[in-house]
Amino acid sequence: MSRTADGTLLAPCQPGASTPTVGRSILTRALAISAALALALLLAGCTQRDQGTPDARSSLPAGHPQRPPPARYEVCASLTGLSPAETRPVRLWGLRLLPRGPLLEAEGASAPGRVAIAALADTKEASPANLAQLERLADQLVRSEVTAVAVLGGLDPAFEGIRELLGRLKGVAPVLALPGDRESKSGFVAAAAAHAPQVVDLTKVRAIATPIASLIAVPGYHLPHHLLAREQGCSYGEREIEALIGLAHQLPQPRLLLAHGPPRGEGPRAVDRSFGEVNIGDPLLRRLMEQGEIPFGLFAHVHEATGQATTLQGSPVPEMTWSESLLLNVGSADAVPHEDLRGRWSRGSAAIVEIEGSRARYRMIQLAGGPLATDEPRSGAPVGGRFDPTDPLR
Repeated sequence: MSRTADGTLLAPCQPGASTPTVGRSILTRALAISAALALALLLAGCTQRDQGTPDARSSLPAGHPQRPPPARYEVCASLTGLSPAETRPVRLWGLRLLPRGPLLEAEGASAPGRVAIAALADTKEASPANLAQLERLADQLVRSEVTAVAVLGGLDPAFEGIRELLGRLKGVAPVLALPGDRESKSGFVAAAAAHAPQVVDLTKVRAIATPIASLIAVPGYHLPHHLLAREQGCSYGEREIEALIGLAHQLPQPRLLLAHGPPRGEGPRAVDRSFGEVNIGDPLLRRLMEQGEIPFGLFAHVHEATGQATTLQGSPVPEMTWSESLLLNVGSADAVPHEDLRGRWSRGSAAIVEIEGSRARYRMIQLAGGPLATDEPRSGAPVGGRFDPTDPLR
């Protein structure tokens, strides 16, 4: 609407026509009510949470993406609501694992003295290039004495893509898989079930307890507004992390955390270092590792920090160096070229981590045979060379 020179409202498409005083009052009141309702709906959509509790991260740091989160999300890291009967017994490291509450627990006490775990994440989609790349990786891992494969999410938004990608890896060793920021819970669960028992769905168990090491899983990503599946995606909050801290204290050492996103770190060498000279990891995962006394962790999501490794205290850990604490960013297995903090380009990476007693070491794998290009270093730790299947990491 518009007004005449004397302030009278004109109805649309009727130039010069005056609106009665009663009509103006009703119209003004209706517009005010509509605006108030819209504001109330917007505020409700920004604060509602699946469990009805305030989000511990409601105050985001300056410069952080401010896209409103979904009103609800799937809580995939809870200790309650699990269905252990749906998880079949599986063999890992020569041990038979049986479902017991939120755990897969080893039957018997014998275990090898050293284990090697391959870890990868973030293919982003089941493209022909990514499927072929995982097939080549699987052939190499079979010859490398890898005894488990940890898949840390970010695979594909669709059930069919997740199923295809997991299928390329299931012949190597037991696959321990969790969803990240791209998958819906229902799609991921169905895809993992299609390959059971070779693929262990870590939305159904919170931890794997064995005499050689205990693995603790945190499915999903900590920022709900990053979930591609929106309300069907997986996230978690302070309640789930506090419960996992209690669970961790019941598990044998050493303990290894598996999560899609990294914990909050400090400085340019941290596993969560991003472009813009900022650290963007999750403070709750940091609390879980510190209070749960978890010395080892494997993460992804922050691709520019590929191959960066530190202790929990922040000291850099070089490749093939034994350490009593190790946090590692395994990078992205996507064949699409992507750049790291040092200005180097890669067509996909993964890692192999060995655990022996209270120490661990790692080696990075360049899936396409090495970086595409190298510039002068800017910050961060070096990314490893090409994987050699003839070297058993002994």
